[in-house]
Amino acid sequence: MTIERKTPSSADHFRSEIGRRGLLRGLAAVPASAALAAATLPAPAAASPDPILAAIEAHKAAAASVEMMFGRQTELEKTLPNKMRRTLRAWEIVETDDSRWIEFTVSLDASWDTLHNAARDLLGTEITTVAGVTAFLEHTSAAGHDDDWQFPEYADEEEEAFGSERFHNAAARAAVASLRKIAGGSNA
Repeated sequence: MTIERKTPSSADHFRSEIGRRGLLRGLAAVPASAALAAATLPAPAAASPDPILAAIEAHKAAAASVEMMFGRQTELEKTLPNKMRRTLRAWEIVETDDSRWIEFTVSLDASWDTLHNAARDLLGTEITTVAGVTAFLEHTSAAGHDDDWQFPEYADEEEEAFGSERFHNAAARAAVASLRKIAGGSNA
């Protein structure tokens, strides 16, 4: 193989012959050169995870806590007579109830509050990626199906006068707004 190179000093008369072995040695040096160059360049910033993913996990954990409380409720209902478990809400405690039932009711109400706050946090968390929107919609689509209990009625400050709407409607609006923002504000 012959490669011609022109330089200002030798113009058209300089020829260099590189054999097959020389060419292979030169090509073998390319990866090492690239690695050296890559090592000296600043590494690109790693994309931070979409904040919605943490909010979804927090909501799932809160839902699991409420489900665990349902199991505890079943156990207590089997062991305590009705007259010892009349308390229905933490703010309406019946003093003559069994202390285990009262403690359970207070814990259950706290678990519900945590779950509903986590659901509202889902709507208030910025979604920064299409994968985040997908995860958000997959998770919140349960609001219209069997797991509806995991999501509260929802109303933002502007809607207070009109009453609450179904959570999945608010979630759909949040997803659309996020997609528009991700797409750069276009209406496409």
